[in-house]
Amino acid sequence: LNYMLDMANRGELDDDGYKRLAQLWLMTQQSSLQGFTRYNPQGRYSMTRGAAGPYADIWNYRHYQPMMENFDLDAMPVDEFLRDKEIDTKRGVMGIDPPYEGEQAGYGDKFDMASGQQQQLARQLGELAEDGMPIIAYNSPLVADLYRDQGFSTMLNRRRDNTATVGNRGIKPELIATANIPNFDAAEYFRNHPQQQFLGTPEEAMAWEQRFGEAFNP
Repeated sequence: LNYMLDMANRGELDDDGYKRLAQLWLMTQQSSLQGFTRYNPQGRYSMTRGAAGPYADIWNYRHYQPMMENFDLDAMPVDEFLRDKEIDTKRGVMGIDPPYEGEQAGYGDKFDMASGQQQQLARQLGELAEDGMPIIAYNSPLVADLYRDQGFSTMLNRRRDNTATVGNRGIKPELIATANIPNFDAAEYFRNHPQQQFLGTPEEAMAWEQRFGEAFNP
């Protein structure tokens, strides 16, 4: 798989090569930990193999085929999508899950604040939100102020810390930023899902508050 990924990155695959790459990727995913995909900073597939697979039933989307018959699936940079695509802000809803600030890992172009891409994304989403589009965006708390400045409501969700070594993985906060979603706020969400609120121990809260500053507000 990685051999063919290298060829694809060098532009050396024809149509048959890409079909074979897709087959190898699916075969590898089916035998990987929880059926997930992960790449290292060099763009190579690095997910743990042989754990409780295969996951053919979990990742079988054939039952969605009738309702997705007329869908358009585009693979393109998010800034181009938001800039060039015709988006119906009155009838649509947008969920967006970009590379988390500080956790870009295998994203070669480092989608981050240093490059200005996180700021640009927040501004583009803010323009859509201002036009009334319902939006829910996920990220790390490091970008909380970017979304607050665009009028989004923010909350901190609990998530597993998969960046730590196995056996030492705890929990860490995840930013959820929302706009134009009626009757959805932190108080109601955590009242219905108290197990999802990120609080942590006092020591954990202090450590995260030192890292995120004012953006840390559970």
